[in-house]
Amino acid sequence: MNDVLCIGRMTSCDIIFTELQELPELGKEIFCKDLVVKPGGAANTPMALAKLGIKTALLTVLGNDLFGNIIFEYIKQTGVDMSAVHKDNKYRTCVSAVLSTGRERGFVTFYDESKYSFKIEDIEQQIKNSMYIYSDIITCIELPIVEIAKKYKKNIFLDTCWNENIKLDKIKHLLEQIDTFMPNEIEACYITDTDDVELALQRLGQYTNTVVIKLGNKGSIAKQKYNVVRTPSIKGLKPIDTTGAGDLFNAGFIYGCLKGLNLEDSLRIANITGGLAVTFIGGVDESFTIEQVMKYFNSSTANVL
Repeated sequence: MNDVLCIGRMTSCDIIFTELQELPELGKEIFCKDLVVKPGGAANTPMALAKLGIKTALLTVLGNDLFGNIIFEYIKQTGVDMSAVHKDNKYRTCVSAVLSTGRERGFVTFYDESKYSFKIEDIEQQIKNSMYIYSDIITCIELPIVEIAKKYKKNIFLDTCWNENIKLDKIKHLLEQIDTFMPNEIEACYITDTDDVELALQRLGQYTNTVVIKLGNKGSIAKQKYNVVRTPSIKGLKPIDTTGAGDLFNAGFIYGCLKGLNLEDSLRIANITGGLAVTFIGGVDESFTIEQVMKYFNSSTANVL
């Protein structure tokens, strides 16, 4: 039995060009100071959970190609159970080129959407063998993940995965069936048609038990039934790259819930894991450990307001 099953469509191979002085103009070539190749997208949260000591499985599709083979081995080495990963000869692994100046980023992504497919029986079998289910709204619109998870009375955590067509009236039927929804501030306000994050929190909270909104360097805010908690980000970290910060935040919050922490302490853990994500390049790094997270959690730098 897995603690968490993570289900995602876009598990990508991220090729990250770092320390650029500027983003390139068309027709010009510039040079970066470093190059990193790591898994990204749907791989970030399960890798972070595994690094935190949570028994985690990933259900996704990779191409049986160079990029797929590279990230399969990388994810596996973090401790994620890869037995549910399907390697498809007809599918080409999602690849993202990330151009990072440290202050801003540009992306070019290839996603072979037309050849991407899940088997419903695989989804059901994996859900049956897991305690918590983590996915995103777009994947759950396309696939009956929430319906199957509710059938087996599983705890369901959903991220958003940005899509300009996603509005509250299109997803409230999903929110009513899940346990926790975790958008960022921009997503929450866009979905609920408001510029006020606290109003967005209240509107989303009408449909689901727990709403957690990521506020970037301002920390996070959450509503659980009638209880509203706001916690600050951790201080003293030098930001290098924000890739995967939201995904690692989600991992921290799920970790807190699995460990029986209250809402406030789960947010504190999430702020720490999300904060640490900006101190290295890409979604998960060797330096990201449960010991490092607990060090911040037990120190005054993580105190709540």
